[in-house]
Amino acid sequence: MYFKFSMNNTIFFLAGFFSIVSAFYLSLFGLNIRIYETGFYLLFLLTIITLFTKANIRKNYGFSLVAIIVIYYFINILQLNNTNDIYEIFGYKYFINKMFFLIVYAIAFVLFREKLLVLFMLGLVYISFLNSALIWTEYLSLLNGTFVSYDFLPSIVSVDIKKEGIINQGLIRPSGLTVDPNYAAAYLGLSVVFLEKYKVLKNNFFIFLLQIFFLSTILLVFSRTAMLALILSFLFSVTSFVLYRKKLLLKEIVFIMLILIGVVLSILIVDFPDLYENVLTRLFLEDSSGSTRLMYLEYYFSISNIFHILFGNGSGASGYILSGEFNSSDFVWSPESIYITLLIEQGLIFLVLFFLMSLIVLYKLFKKDYIYSLLFVYLLSIGLTYNYLGDRIYLFIYVMLLMFAFQKGGRIEKSVN
Repeated sequence: MYFKFSMNNTIFFLAGFFSIVSAFYLSLFGLNIRIYETGFYLLFLLTIITLFTKANIRKNYGFSLVAIIVIYYFINILQLNNTNDIYEIFGYKYFINKMFFLIVYAIAFVLFREKLLVLFMLGLVYISFLNSALIWTEYLSLLNGTFVSYDFLPSIVSVDIKKEGIINQGLIRPSGLTVDPNYAAAYLGLSVVFLEKYKVLKNNFFIFLLQIFFLSTILLVFSRTAMLALILSFLFSVTSFVLYRKKLLLKEIVFIMLILIGVVLSILIVDFPDLYENVLTRLFLEDSSGSTRLMYLEYYFSISNIFHILFGNGSGASGYILSGEFNSSDFVWSPESIYITLLIEQGLIFLVLFFLMSLIVLYKLFKKDYIYSLLFVYLLSIGLTYNYLGDRIYLFIYVMLLMFAFQKGGRIEKSVN
């Protein structure tokens, strides 16, 4: 699919292209601005200008759902007075910098519709290719005993110190343009699923090779979150194929992924038994991260009253609530799961409503665009084992798909069934 060159289309694409560059920031006028924020700020300005100059507002009930979520989050901030100053300040900053923007994203979709989502995702695919190349470069460089140097960057560009944590659980896990290999892998998985749309429509072998390149990078950083989400997305496709005769998607991707994992484990068990143990432990959730999530829930229910279980403890407060048993309350953190975080912060009632709303959105997406529904399943799946509530990409795509589900009117391209 081709789009005419225009300022709007360029901003949509750049928002996706810069969206994962969280490990680098610009130092301008005494401020440190992460590069990934720049595209979203440009989109914000374009949305506001368009809204007040030549707005073409179309009715979309999805906007009401987004507004309800934002209002609920704002009301729940009031409970943060039961935490400490660190968490209370963080809660208000999080709302202004992340949750408030959900309204902006919803307005942007009303104004620009599906084209915004498609061009954003295409920008994400392009930057994912560059990030995969960089991750492989960092990995091979470290195998040779050296770190990739970024001294060639201009003085106004700085590198986040978090990129130094490249060794994790005994494995080399570079993150490329991001600060976290799990985020890098999640974005690559989003690109893999989205590219199914064009592989099916155009039967393009090059797109398949691009998907395999992304998959190899996911396996390189060994992100269980991304691998599990791809498998669950494939199982959704299998179910859709059996029950509704939809196209069976991601079958080659998941098959190759399982084969590669088997080959790697076979090599490691013979030549690198110690590394094999590390990989096996991480692969089957036998390390602390899997059991810790259960411990979070056990501890939370043991200390909470019925009111807090039902209505939560305040937006951003999950780390503080769990700090009596895990980590410290002197810095902000949250559980490694979106759903555990929502349970603790927003309450069981909100979590149930969130699931019901997500099921409605999934049903509507399934009826309108099969691959968008697959993308939505992937998005929901990565939240099982990692927390992306502070991530603009996750929040942006969730809102885009929610708004698309309730959109009325024509499409910019035919759907894939």
